[in-house]
This record gives sequence, structure tokens and C-alpha cells, in this order.
Amino acid sequence: DPNGNGYLSLAEVDLGVKMTLQSFLKDAGAGEAVWRRFRPSFIRAFNDAKDAAAAASSLSDDYVTKGEFRLLLSYLGYYATWFEVFAMVDGCSDGTTATDDRRISREEWEEGIEKVVAAGLSWAPYVALRSATSASFDEMDSNGGGYVLLIEFCAWLKAAEVEAATPAGLALAAGDEQLAAPPAAPAPKPAAKEAKPISTISPAGTAQALSELTTFLRAFAFAAPSEAVRREEAWRLWDPNGNGY
Repeated sequence: DPNGNGYLSLAEVDLGVKMTLQSFLKDAGAGEAVWRRFRPSFIRAFNDAKDAAAAASSLSDDYVTKGEFRLLLSYLGYYATWFEVFAMVDGCSDGTTATDDRRISREEWEEGIEKVVAAGLSWAPYVALRSATSASFDEMDSNGGGYVLLIEFCAWLKAAEVEAATPAGLALAAGDEQLAAPPAAPAPKPAAKEAKPISTISPAGTAQALSELTTFLRAFAFAAPSEAVRREEAWRLWDPNGNGY
């Protein structure tokens, strides 16, 4: 937030993550690769964080305020991890590849369940993943369209964390008066266009890329006074026009 206005837009968050990753990894190319790989998840984290605190103005629920910044950093880690699991199932391949169409079919879910559970028991320790079954598909598919979109997948994961009152669930419940049902997704198109890869990281680099992103986010999200200083510096960097949004 270089101009000190106390608000962050989605575009500022997106650019801020990219620049901070490049600085944190001390490699512009590596930082951009990690940023690009997880970029589809940033809007999910942003939308969840921007209304976490009570609205102080008519703009507060449209932007992330300074009081929501630490939650945003935590949410970015949650949603990036969830996106990585989603991408692993979508197209039945690790990461985002040409076979992905940003939705999970029932067949893809059935084929990927073992990987989902394994992820839940290791690098993605979230309640719903550890107990995933074939029936989970219908829980996620809120509009009955036969496909699960990322927003539905994330809503399913969030609901399980909140219900179990895990540390992540307590953080994710901030600002939620009640946990709403997952938003209805549009009906699937008859045929999906082939999606182009958005990541330059090979499938073998999945664990390393996710580790780099979450390590960077945890370093800034701790509540310790020393990390508050780092967050203040990051805030000024992420809000280049200083309008506080």
C-alpha cells in the first residue's frame, strides 16, 4: 500500500504476490513461475478476505483492508493448496496442463480419489480431503450440472474446515455470519475448449512450487511483532497507488 490509503484491490494483490515472491525467492523467473501456477486461486482468497472485517465504509467489502491483510495472507495459502489438489484431479494430471478445462467431471473425480486422500494425509491436510469418497462429488456439485468448478470445490473444503473448527476453519469463518451454500455454477457447456498450460513448472515441481508459495505466505502471516513489520512493508508494496484499497 505505497500510497497509504488502507485498501487493496484484486489487481494490487495479484501484482503484490508476484513481486514479493520474486524478492523472497531472489529469482525473478522462479517467482513468476510460482505466481503464474497458483494465480487462479488468488481471486478465491481475495473474495473470502475482503469481507472478513466489519465494513468501515461503502468500499470496505469490495477491497481488502489493512485489518484483513493477515487473513488474506493465510487465505492465499489455503486456496493455493486447494487449487493444487483441484488441478491434480482436473485432467487427471499434476498441475495445470493442456488437458485441464477448469472443472472436474465425475469420471476424473473417481479416478483421482486415491490421490486426493493421499494429499489430505500429507501435503494438503484438510478435513474433506482426508475423508473424500465417491459421494463427495455430489456434495460439491451444488447445481447438479455434472461438473465441479473451483469455486464449488473450495466451498466444500471451507465448509468442512469451519464445521470441524480447525485452525484454518476458525480463520476462514471470520466475518461469516453463517456459512452459505456453495454458489450455483453455470451449466456446463457441451464441449470444453482445450485449455493452454498456464504454468512453466513441470509436474515434478509441484511439491517444491507449493512449498515455496506457502513458506513465503507463512513468513508474512505470523502474528509476531517482527512479522507485523514485514507485513507493513508488504502492504506498502502491494498498494502502489496508496489509496488503501
